[in-house]
Amino acid sequence: MKPRPELRLRTLRPLGAALLLALGACSTPLPTEPTGAGLPLAPVEVYEPLRQLGFQRTEEGWLLDLGAQSQFEFGSDSLGSEAMIKLHRIGRALVRLEFAHCRIEGHADEIGSEAFNQQLSERRAQAVARVLLAAGLPPERLQVQGFGKRRPIASNQTDAGRAQNRRVVLIVPAAG
Repeated sequence: MKPRPELRLRTLRPLGAALLLALGACSTPLPTEPTGAGLPLAPVEVYEPLRQLGFQRTEEGWLLDLGAQSQFEFGSDSLGSEAMIKLHRIGRALVRLEFAHCRIEGHADEIGSEAFNQQLSERRAQAVARVLLAAGLPPERLQVQGFGKRRPIASNQTDAGRAQNRRVVLIVPAAG
């Protein structure tokens, strides 16, 4: 004869309640993640979803270089459909996490004038911002900035290096 599910549930409820009481009595503090110089500490579990999205801890907070996801063509601010899908997924996750704000930084390679690359980097950041807004992030939580060709991460002497420099970076400042 099979045990009825409602009997098993009644048996487990007291055990579950006792377990919750025992865990609640623990006075071990939650592990914490440093939030930067002079800033308070925050529980590690707050940041775990960012790690799962590919963000990395830096001095500025949590950084995600969208270079691989958004690889912009030379002189272009257009996102491909695959990049838009990934960005939308990231945006939905950031909405759920309810961080105070997210900085979107656009970058360019060194081909072209300073003015052209500045405008292009701003348009790239705006393209990413539009997808994040469509995913539900409130506009007041987004800060969009272009850096032109001023912050390369690779050599501009090769095609591969220039491709790496055509990127957008998301930064979620560490919460205090």
